[in-house]
Amino acid sequence: MKLDRTALALSSIAFAVLVSTPRPVQAGELKGRLFVGDKPAAGVTLAALPAETAFEAAQREAKRAADPKPLATAVSNSDGTFTLKVPVDPAKPERAFEIQTSGGGTVGITLDGVWDTSETEELADVTLVKGASVTGRVVNGEGQPVAGADVVLEPGSGRGGILALGAGNRTPRKVTTREDGTFRFEDGAEQGNRLSISKEGFATHQAVNVRSGALGKPIVLTPPVVVTGTVLLPTKKPAAAALVRFEGKATTRWVETNAEGVFRIADAGAGRGTLVADAGEAGTASLAQASAPPGEGKSYAL
Repeated sequence: MKLDRTALALSSIAFAVLVSTPRPVQAGELKGRLFVGDKPAAGVTLAALPAETAFEAAQREAKRAADPKPLATAVSNSDGTFTLKVPVDPAKPERAFEIQTSGGGTVGITLDGVWDTSETEELADVTLVKGASVTGRVVNGEGQPVAGADVVLEPGSGRGGILALGAGNRTPRKVTTREDGTFRFEDGAEQGNRLSISKEGFATHQAVNVRSGALGKPIVLTPPVVVTGTVLLPTKKPAAAALVRFEGKATTRWVETNAEGVFRIADAGAGRGTLVADAGEAGTASLAQASAPPGEGKSYAL
């Protein structure tokens, strides 16, 4: 039997096209509805953010790296409904993410749960808390405004809604002080807010149980105290790339040890507190009643 070479060639081309055509990229799709009290919450932004462990988030802070960018966003409709479509990354087809809310006159939260980009799900209704303004001013010891300071707000409790269930769902918000040292949030809670203020050259400052509205007096930043030391593994070898912070009147930002396990915290406030070290899978350590500063020529070993 004589083969038709033209037909064979065309068949081969068709087969090649069939096997080489990429599969369409799907997207995870999450639907739900938001409320404030018994009314629909319109204009709320929902962002799908790459899921992080607490250690990964601390590493990012220690490196002073930027916050992760959203994989996708959506805005709730006038009836509070939303559809969040998260595209699949071919390199990470089942990438895990969490959902954070912001705006729309509400207190931002992180929804309870972690999803991946292969999922399609109808979420349960979520009740948010109405946001409130929190404003203030940051100055130095001489009363001069401190511009460019990072101010982080951790929302406190509100009347009803998901925030009443516990602090785990609160989403911190960050702004930078203006030239006159002022700052403003529109998504604080009515009470129980916490403010953390940090700026290079000053000790980290924290204010707790902050109510909504304008602060009664400026927040005064003080000169920093340097705390140094070394983190060792159980084998007594240096713990390189371990994370360390000082938890006193205020909690400093995480710093990372060098190859010799040495750390330097440059934003501690004077007084006693606890040094905390986290070396990931290698374990954690803490030293209570540590003093800042540790004393002339003295450093700590964890």
